Amino acid sequence: GGDLPREIAFGLPAPSPSRGDVTFALALPAKAEVRLAVFDVAGREIGDPLTLNLEAGHHQLRWKSLDGRPGVYFGVLEVNGAVQGKRRIVLVR
Repeated sequence: GGDLPREIAFGLPAPSPSRGDVTFALALPAKAEVRLAVFDVAGREIGDPLTLNLEAGHHQLRWKSLDGRPGVYFGVLEVNGAVQGKRRIVLVR
């Protein structure tokens, strides 16, 4: 396929800011194990990470805000065990 991404791309969270769940666009050039973990500003992991085995192509990763507590958080994407990006998540009331 000509439609397959040529490189890994980790999009910004949408919506931003958010009152709850956010979605990240993800492009994978090859099948991979993907892990999305979310941390607060103190570096504590929030909730359980999202771990998926995904085929090559375009995907949407949804992070479900556990308590909707306002603040700044960071989504960290790992692909096959290597960090590929970090995105800021802003939750508002």
